[in-house]
Amino acid sequence: MILLIVTSCLIASSLHAIPLTWHFIGTTDSSSTYNGGSIEGLSFDLRISLDTNLLGVKQEGLSDVQFAGPFQGEVKVGTLPVLPLDRFENVLYFIFVPPHSLGVQGGEFDQTFGRFFINFPSSISDDILHLNPISPVAPNQQSSSLIAGGPNELVLSGSVRLFSATTTTVPDGGSTVSLLGCGLLGLAALRRKLGC
Repeated sequence: MILLIVTSCLIASSLHAIPLTWHFIGTTDSSSTYNGGSIEGLSFDLRISLDTNLLGVKQEGLSDVQFAGPFQGEVKVGTLPVLPLDRFENVLYFIFVPPHSLGVQGGEFDQTFGRFFINFPSSISDDILHLNPISPVAPNQQSSSLIAGGPNELVLSGSVRLFSATTTTVPDGGSTVSLLGCGLLGLAALRRKLGC
């Protein structure tokens, strides 16, 4: 019974993860296709679903912090419906390393076409091991070209104008119910022990 109570409490506490979405906003170029046709010159918002509970792992000898996937992604292109993307194996922070001050200098992901990265003029976060909200920021021009893929011959290629990381507030009903259940289980165990 005690094991059940402890497990319920642990499950309840894990429900406090906050959904986080990476956004890459830009315009498609001439290499972009869908269903065999060109989708050049359209605005896009590529989104990768993450959460704030993910813990990054510093890559030995590299300027990368990896957040292991896989992760789901989607893209809104022009007036097309929201399109699914092939899964993202990892997302990564590119970081400043000593002797510079430690901080996040860029964002990266691993997907169909390899590793894509963008860098920023200054640090976008001081917390290199956690995914946190990031206000919209423009990347350096020389690192703003993106490529990703998905079903139905989707090739998304283009320049990124803005990057951001946004959280989604979700109703707290699930964790409230779990915590209430935890309390009721504890009360039942206590009553049984006392013979009430």
